[in-house]
Amino acid sequence: MEAYRWVGFPLAAFATGAIITVGAIDDRLWTLRPLRSPAFVKIGQVSYSLYLWHLLPMQVLDKDNIDLPTPLLAAGAVLFVAVVTLSSYWLFERPSLRRRSATAVTGAR
Repeated sequence: MEAYRWVGFPLAAFATGAIITVGAIDDRLWTLRPLRSPAFVKIGQVSYSLYLWHLLPMQVLDKDNIDLPTPLLAAGAVLFVAVVTLSSYWLFERPSLRRRSATAVTGAR
């Protein structure tokens, strides 16, 4: 049985909803302090690019096809995702957001 699918995902979704609800009620609560840390803020800024690229290393760096120790594969996957996510954010997402923001300010189309 895939416990992550029937237990892990619902628990993660419930916890995320609870954090968002608590934050909407009172943003001064101590439980939200870690979410304001610089690391979480940076992850939030690149979250869309991270979402786009996070599955690729799981497909490419398959343990059955590559004869390397699991910790080395995991480190390679994290490094790969970090490089591709940051590249995507800086080369595509950020310039696109800047253009959209400039268009909204000037009212030009």
